[in-house]
Amino acid sequence: MRPCHRPVLLLGSGCGLVSGGPSGGPSDVDSLVGHIERVYVEAELARQECRGSVQMLQGLVARDFDGDPVAVYQAYAEAVARTKAQVAKLEREYWAMKNVGDPIFERWTEDLISMHNPEMRRRSQERLDDIRGRYDRVVRAFGPLLSSCVKLDLGLEDHKLFLANDFNASALASLQGEVQVLVDLSMEIDGRFADSLRAARDYLDVTALPTREPAVANPPGK
Repeated sequence: MRPCHRPVLLLGSGCGLVSGGPSGGPSDVDSLVGHIERVYVEAELARQECRGSVQMLQGLVARDFDGDPVAVYQAYAEAVARTKAQVAKLEREYWAMKNVGDPIFERWTEDLISMHNPEMRRRSQERLDDIRGRYDRVVRAFGPLLSSCVKLDLGLEDHKLFLANDFNASALASLQGEVQVLVDLSMEIDGRFADSLRAARDYLDVTALPTREPAVANPPGK
């Protein structure tokens, strides 16, 4: 076996370091905090886009609709595109977070074995259990949320395609039931967003570096 000639880093990463992965130390912790902050921000934006698109669809198929069909349809189509793009952005940030976070907790678990002081090892294990639990709650919350958002995207897109070819009073009336299905899904998703944002906030509250101001102190508005 060829010897490993990489420099040995702090926290025992040594030859086990994966190329391109976390290198150890506070920089990795700060990197994960940054990723979760971005997930938080993109989730808040995605929540607003999902709400807006569903509300626009509700108005579009309302029984008393009296707007300009061409203009209203175009606005809806643009809203659907924005929602889809924002959900995709949130999904990218989610996977970027996992690509950084999973190796950090794997390395932390390995580093416990190298500790000589039993009391420090015990304290570190307690911290690992707490923080890994918070991280896992973020992962478990956002995974199902993203699946539901994709389902909502597909429903919004189907309505866009339907109305592109059949936009009249009888067509709108025929969509009432399908629109209600999306409204119900949207309400479920809104609850999932609330749970996911809370999980992210709970993680950030205990993990930011001592001098770091979390970027989600004042989440964006529309």
